[in-house]
Amino acid sequence: MATNNVKLLGKHGCPFVNRVQMALGLKSIDHEFMEEDPFKKSELLLKSNPVNKKVPVLFHAEKPICESLLIVQYIDEAWPNNPSILPSDPYERATARFWAAYIDEKWFPLTAEYRKSEGEEAKAAARDKLVEGTLLLEEAFISCSKAKSFSSGDNIGYLDIILGSLLGWLKAEEILTSTKIFDETKIPQLVAWTERFCANKAVKDFIPESEKLAEGKEAKGINARETKKKICCWRKFLSRSAKLLRKSVMAAGNVKLLRVWASPLVNRVEIALKIKSIDPVFIQEILLPKSELLLKSNPVYKKIPILFHDEKPISNNVKVLGIQASPVVIRVLIALNVKSVAYEFIQEDMSNKSELLLKSNPVHKKIPVLIHGDKPISESLVIVQYIDETWTNGPSILPSDPYDRAIARFWAAYIDEKWFPLMSELGKAQGDEAKREVKEKLKEALVPLEEAFVKCSKGKAFFGGDNIGYLDIALG
Repeated sequence: MATNNVKLLGKHGCPFVNRVQMALGLKSIDHEFMEEDPFKKSELLLKSNPVNKKVPVLFHAEKPICESLLIVQYIDEAWPNNPSILPSDPYERATARFWAAYIDEKWFPLTAEYRKSEGEEAKAAARDKLVEGTLLLEEAFISCSKAKSFSSGDNIGYLDIILGSLLGWLKAEEILTSTKIFDETKIPQLVAWTERFCANKAVKDFIPESEKLAEGKEAKGINARETKKKICCWRKFLSRSAKLLRKSVMAAGNVKLLRVWASPLVNRVEIALKIKSIDPVFIQEILLPKSELLLKSNPVYKKIPILFHDEKPISNNVKVLGIQASPVVIRVLIALNVKSVAYEFIQEDMSNKSELLLKSNPVHKKIPVLIHGDKPISESLVIVQYIDETWTNGPSILPSDPYDRAIARFWAAYIDEKWFPLMSELGKAQGDEAKREVKEKLKEALVPLEEAFVKCSKGKAFFGGDNIGYLDIALG
C-alpha cells in the first residue's frame, strides 16, 4: 500500500528500529527512512521525542509516535488491513503485551549481563538466569502458538516481531560469549521458529548480520514546576470514581438467586436486586455437599452467589489478587469501577506469597493479577487495557483514535518507568541535601506531565477529556 506521509527516524541495525520496519513491511506500508546519528542527535529527534531522546520515531501525517512496542501497536491499529499483528481476542492481546514487556525489560538485558559478568561464579549465575528466562519464552511460545508456526498462529504477529527483531543481536551475543543461547536441545520449538521467522520475506531484510555486529563490537552498545490548576483535576478522580454506581445487567423477569444465609458476597447481590426493585426466587445452597445446580452453573469456582436470569446463570467470575494500599492494584480497581464490573478482591500476603499468586504470575510473582474466569492477566497497565477491551460497555478508558492511544500508552510508560520511581527514591533518600536533589528531579519530571496533560485533555477536566481515561488511572 503506497503511503506518502509515513516516515521513520532510526538507525540501521538497531533492533528496536528493525521491529518497526518489520511491522511496516508486514502491512505493506511504504515509508521514508531517515538515518539518525546516535552520537549527534538531530533537532528532529530532540523535538519529536524530547522525553527519551531515542529512536525509533514514526511520523504519520507529521505526528510523532515513540517507543517501538507502542509504534508496532499503533501500526496495527492505524492500518487495520490484514494481516493483523496483535491477536483479536482481548486475553490473547494481554498475554502478548505481557511477554513483549518481559522480553524487553527482563530477558534481553540478561544476554548483556551474561557477557559482562566476570569470574566463574558470577558467569554461572548469569547463565542460569538466562537459561531460566529462555525456558519461560519456550513455554510462552508453545502456549501462544497453539502448535502453529508463529506466536499468533499461521502468520507473524506481535510477539514474533518483538523477539524476532532481536535475533541478529542475539546471535552476535552468542559469538561474543561462545555460548549457545538458543539451544535446540532445551528449546526446540523456539529454535525451529527462528528458522521460519528468518526465512519470511517480509522481515528477513531487517535482521542485521550477526558477524558484523560482533566484529564491530556494536553488541556492547545494547545496553518540575508545581502543577497548575488544570492538572489538579485528575487528583479528584479517586473520590469521583468511588461514587460510580454499579448498574444491574438484568431487567426484572424470571430471576433466581442461589445463595447461603449471611454471606457478604450474596448480600451485595441482594442489595443490588432490592435497589432495582427486583423480587427474585431464593434457592438455598447447602455447600456440604455442593448441589448439582451449583456445580453445573459455576464449574470453574464452584461458589455462590449465582444469579439466574431467564434460566441463564450469571456468576461473579472476576477476581483481583492484590493488597489494598498498592497504587498499581488501585488502578485496576478504578478501571473495574469505571466499567461497573463486579469483582471479588483477594488479599495477598507479599511476605508469604500464596500458591494462587505463584501459579497466576510465575514470571514476576507480583501483584496485581486479574483473574477472569480461569484466565490470569498480570501487570497493571496490561490489565487496564484488557478491562477496556473486554468490557466494551460504558465509558471507554483508552482513546478511540490510534494516535491518541499511542500517546496515552507512551505517557503511562513514562509514569511507571521514569516518574514514579523518583517517589520511591525520595522515600529512601537520607539527609536534607539528598532529599533536595530528589525533589528537584521530581519537579523536573512533572514538567513533561503538565505539558502532556494540557495537550491530551484539550482544555477539559481529565487526560481522557470529560471522563476519566487511561492516563488518569495510570497517574491517579
